Amino acid sequence: MNMPAIDGGGGPVYQPQTQPSTYKVGYNETVAEIADKFGITPQALREANPQLFSDKARRDEARMIGQTDPIFHGDDLNIPAAPQSVTHDPMSSPYKATHGAPTSEYSAGNANGNITWNPGAGSVKLTGKLEHTPAGQDGNKVQFKVKAEGELAMSIANKNGNTEIQVTGAEVTLLNAKGGVGGKNAIEGEASSGEGFRARYKVILPGENQNPATAATINPFDPTTIPKGATVIMDGQDYQQTELAGSFRHIGFETKIKDGEGVSYSVTKVDDTHVQVMSGPNKAFEAFNGAGLRFDKGSVMLGRQDNLGESNVRTATFDLANPDGQAAYAHFNATGEVAHQTPGVSDVASIERFDFSSQGRLQAKIKPFGSAEFKADIALNSPNTGTFTQTTYPDGSVALTSQVKYGDNVPLNLTQRFDAQGTEILSERTYEFTVNTGGANGANVAKMLNWAASGGASQDGAIHANQTVKLTFTEAQMSALNRQADKAGDTLGGMSQPSLMAHDYDGNSVSNYQFSVSMARNLNQNDYGFAKGLFEISDGADGNIAKRNYERIDMDVKTS
Repeated sequence: MNMPAIDGGGGPVYQPQTQPSTYKVGYNETVAEIADKFGITPQALREANPQLFSDKARRDEARMIGQTDPIFHGDDLNIPAAPQSVTHDPMSSPYKATHGAPTSEYSAGNANGNITWNPGAGSVKLTGKLEHTPAGQDGNKVQFKVKAEGELAMSIANKNGNTEIQVTGAEVTLLNAKGGVGGKNAIEGEASSGEGFRARYKVILPGENQNPATAATINPFDPTTIPKGATVIMDGQDYQQTELAGSFRHIGFETKIKDGEGVSYSVTKVDDTHVQVMSGPNKAFEAFNGAGLRFDKGSVMLGRQDNLGESNVRTATFDLANPDGQAAYAHFNATGEVAHQTPGVSDVASIERFDFSSQGRLQAKIKPFGSAEFKADIALNSPNTGTFTQTTYPDGSVALTSQVKYGDNVPLNLTQRFDAQGTEILSERTYEFTVNTGGANGANVAKMLNWAASGGASQDGAIHANQTVKLTFTEAQMSALNRQADKAGDTLGGMSQPSLMAHDYDGNSVSNYQFSVSMARNLNQNDYGFAKGLFEISDGADGNIAKRNYERIDMDVKTS
């Protein structure tokens, strides 16, 4: 029997296996418990043992003693191999289909072009414009123009311990119509429609503050030029752009929409001889809708920016020290196809990624004199964002990661595993919250988290100020926390945070998934509020707030 054991004083700890194995049933063990040990579904376990589960006499015996399944102490069970979604780590795609940054940017220029600075993204963008007005429009109430715009942006920023260098370019040709009735500033309207192309080239170098000149030496199709640990991402999109704006005595509105699709490609130098490549189609939809004031010298619009992005890539890792791996790499770059069991090839999968974001924006345009123009696109708050990544393995099983963040709240990362039949393996579900203990309240955040994790034993523990803390819950641990919050809600009152998270609007208990999303959405909009929420659950879960008997919250804690 293939049975990795960890010496923890409580007997062997079983782990999911890539090959079939066997297992001897212990006292009072259930099918669900055994399936959980090996990362498979109860149904898969039943199907692997028809000699036991199809035996009518055994089923009758089980019913007589009140058991659901006909397994007994000492039975030998066939354990099927766990799905690849369980035995392989979920993959992630570095590609995000939408353009634009969730931070404020400012620009200045004239009718021929402008320069834009985005301090949050560390980018500078140059824009050039050409306008042509067809002849014969004198006296017309509606004026037509053809506008050609081109832009080039570059950014260098430290992110997640890496240095990111990005160059972005775009061009669009627009047919613009403008007109008005009723005299100056009465009713005015402007609309444009056009087509364009945009492209990005990004290099991610391991380590912060890397020399950006390194990016210029990289040929993404020649792995020998890519530093170990570096990633190169390229994408191009054809897009359609429409804009509509109007006003009635200065009260105005604006709508800007871009709808594009194209192809993405990325390559990562895993080590000296291996590269991981991803390639496939992408789509993006970006829309700003606002209302405000339009006047002779410009406009001020308050609105919302919504972005949706989707990509679907094939990925594989190639061993370039292997001639078969070299041939497969060349074939993949030419066709985007690779076979699962090709020599020199590993980690073959399909990765679908879907992104969304929504954010309040204030867009201002001022023309103080002549053709001079100043613009500001200001982020009013942190965006609500979500990223959903589905990895489909060659055996048909699926790993799904869902990352959601509500404004400045603590982000939630939910990981789920499914077999080839689409049945979730609940024992492999995990919920991860990332908490930052930096800033003025960082020390208090750390103390409350330590207090909850120890059940009131100490405010000093593994968590300290100025750390990134990952709190991970299994399905069983999240279920226990859900019950603790339910009890704490009864103790603290119906309008307390624990009660609001653990119940729906009708007062019914919520599922573990709904509870986890509520934790990410409702705990006071910051790291301090999240830690305080766990502290309150720990405090009230025993049913008596006056005793100050704290209950330990069971979770895995990792700090960096």
